[in-house]
Amino acid sequence: MKALFLLISLFTVSAHAQTTLNITCTNPNLPYISAFSLTADFEGTATENDNQWLVTMDELEVTMRVRGNDSQTVERELPQLKGSMVRIDSDLTKKPYYSIKLFSQDKKVFVNINADYPNPLSSRIRLENGQVFKATCHL
Repeated sequence: MKALFLLISLFTVSAHAQTTLNITCTNPNLPYISAFSLTADFEGTATENDNQWLVTMDELEVTMRVRGNDSQTVERELPQLKGSMVRIDSDLTKKPYYSIKLFSQDKKVFVNINADYPNPLSSRIRLENGQVFKATCHL
């Protein structure tokens, strides 16, 4: 009976394990690309898969710049976002990277962050009006 209780306790603890990634996304300063920058802690609750976590962000502050030579940057707070964070071990990239996909409740705002992915500008934010902003993100 003690063994069964211990097994259930271990499963409960591992099912609620938290992981936090501090990610910084940088604006590439290319005038022909709408870009964003941010620094945020993405905290996830483990799922049954050791490499995947469920993520909820109550607020995400982002600095955005619409493409153009004389564009001004604007700070914006994105609505509550929910989604998942996955650690991907890839032979293509030669090292693991993290992919975070988040949606607003109405699914009009979409955030896709690829941290430590070797392809620059692979992270994007799509707003409700269809505008897409890109950046390079690292842990």
